[in-house]
Amino acid sequence: MQKYSDHKNFLEDRISTFYSLDFKQVNKAIRLIKESLLKKNKILICGNGGSAAQAEHLVTEFIVRYKSNKRKPIPAISLNSDVSLLTAHSNDYTFDTVFNNQISSLGIKNDLLIVFTTSGKSKNILNALKVAKKNKLKIIGFTGYSKKNFFSKNCDILINISSNDTAIIQEAHLMLTHYICEILDNF
Repeated sequence: MQKYSDHKNFLEDRISTFYSLDFKQVNKAIRLIKESLLKKNKILICGNGGSAAQAEHLVTEFIVRYKSNKRKPIPAISLNSDVSLLTAHSNDYTFDTVFNNQISSLGIKNDLLIVFTTSGKSKNILNALKVAKKNKLKIIGFTGYSKKNFFSKNCDILINISSNDTAIIQEAHLMLTHYICEILDNF
């Protein structure tokens, strides 16, 4: 059984991460989402593993509702939800490009791509950024580890959690997506 001090450290690590969040970037992301919606653009969202769950969760909040029954559904698509598509592409090509065809076929100029990757190194996410840039989509990236790399340089807006702990990064991503939904409920 863990000691009380371990639980206290567990919470303190998360609280200090939350206090260090860059809400300027989050507010820029909210403005970009609002601009996209006003222009009748759609939002494509993807990630891997726990980040895939984050992507699906955000799409659900956008389409169904967060809290408000009054807000119109937000047009959003999870690129990591179609198991048949993901496995067919991975089998016939490679998992490294699993999101590319979806972005090419569904994304049009000024649509928005939101990507989640705790490391900023996932090959399929990096390839998705290339395709999104080529097709002139706007990109919001959620990541962690605070390293300047290809991922951070290719996002229009970067929401970077300053932690090396995957769980803390994902918890912060969830909290921030709920914050975004809270604001959009009144849009």
